[in-house]
Amino acid sequence: MNDTSAGPHAAPSPPDDLEELARAVAQLHVAHGPSGDGPGLDDGPGDAPGDATAADGAAHVVAVVGESGRGRTTVARQLATTPARTVDAPPWGSPGALPDSDVVVVVVAAGSPLGMSERQAVEAAAQRTGGAPVLIAVTRLDTLDEEERPTVLSYVQRRARTILPAIRVVPVGRTPDEGHDVRTEVAAALGRTTRETRARRRLRVRLGEELALLGDRAAHEAALQAQRRQHREAQQVAAKDARAEGEERWSNILATLTRRCALEVTAAHTRVRAHRASLLQDVLAAHEHGDRAAPDRVDKATRAILGQGRAQADAALAEDREEAVRQVHDRFRMDLAAFLTERPDAARTRAPAPAPTAALPAGRRRYTAATAATGATLTVVTLARGANIHAVAIAGLTSVLLALDHREQGKARAAAARDQADQIVTTMEEWLARRTDDAYTALLGSVRAAREQWRAQAASAAPADGDHADEPDWGGVQGRVAELELALRELNRREYVQKGEVC
Repeated sequence: MNDTSAGPHAAPSPPDDLEELARAVAQLHVAHGPSGDGPGLDDGPGDAPGDATAADGAAHVVAVVGESGRGRTTVARQLATTPARTVDAPPWGSPGALPDSDVVVVVVAAGSPLGMSERQAVEAAAQRTGGAPVLIAVTRLDTLDEEERPTVLSYVQRRARTILPAIRVVPVGRTPDEGHDVRTEVAAALGRTTRETRARRRLRVRLGEELALLGDRAAHEAALQAQRRQHREAQQVAAKDARAEGEERWSNILATLTRRCALEVTAAHTRVRAHRASLLQDVLAAHEHGDRAAPDRVDKATRAILGQGRAQADAALAEDREEAVRQVHDRFRMDLAAFLTERPDAARTRAPAPAPTAALPAGRRRYTAATAATGATLTVVTLARGANIHAVAIAGLTSVLLALDHREQGKARAAAARDQADQIVTTMEEWLARRTDDAYTALLGSVRAAREQWRAQAASAAPADGDHADEPDWGGVQGRVAELELALRELNRREYVQKGEVC
């Protein structure tokens, strides 16, 4: 709340007199009401003691108030001879009832004395006129028996004094003599109306009007403040829920990409290993034949495997990237493409050169199974012609040795081929897996960068608690207005009690 609203709450005790009340209302009026210093004690001229006309030339006013059919016109006619302007006022609840009056005459009928409407009129008279004297005129007594009339008047007198102390009750009839009492009481009340009392009455009226206007404004502003506060709280709750839902959605996107990264890295290993058998055949053939074109065939096979694996990994990555872009756009209305980055280290993902085919030792004869078998058979046949058993045995042994030598050489070549194929497969696996991991890591980084920007935007857009901290506390103003209105009613009532008569 601002400083202007602190004054009224600094002294919450009710004012003890009219001057203090006027200062409190002026202070509240300046702090929260329209421009101006509020009412003062010297506002408006009053009357000299005993004058029938105000100093500004306006006649005193006597307001006759009552419901229709209660004899209001009869009372107004009886008061026509008094030195004042008589106003046949509308019912007290109507607009314009109880105007700026010096005396208020509330008309009741003997058949229904002092009903709810008349009681409310008596209660409102002091507040609406600033404490003007109030009389109760009882009409239609001629409709009662003679012995019932004093009882009715006494009953009305008792009921009226529970509402306003020292109130006067007078009978009024149709003849001039039956209006003598009410004329006498009105004239006496006007005679006691001094310049000071009339000025104080007008001040009370103005204070009541100021408090009513300020109370209405305070109620309106307090309702608006409550609506704004509720709206702000609802916005804060909605922003908090949207933030929590958004964080959960970001987490789901990142978790999905992380899971897809792990799956694609595993798939990269699987794709390369699936070609191990065919690659091993190419490497073994290179070892068997030893021709110069064999390394080129291995190189082509390796590049084909890498190209196929990379194409499959890129296709999976493109699909996942497209899905991430769609989710971010649909949910957060953000263009993820603006955050997508290239892989951080292109050198790390450069395709490995295929391992060269191992060269066989120079000058060493290569044996095949057909060569060994053919040589052993010819040797055995040649030795058998000479019928030299020992030579046959030697020839057979030689054939076996030649076969064993060929088999050992075949094992060595096969082992070398497997080692070389495994080395090529391992290198391709590592490269393809690292390339896949780098690509998904870059995509995850882009998503995280987009999330950070979303967080910054969400934090700046969220309504703060102190957005309306400088507004006056109109709820407190309402309470202060109610205190001052109660003090005003009490001051009006206190004058009646102190004087013990209609003032």
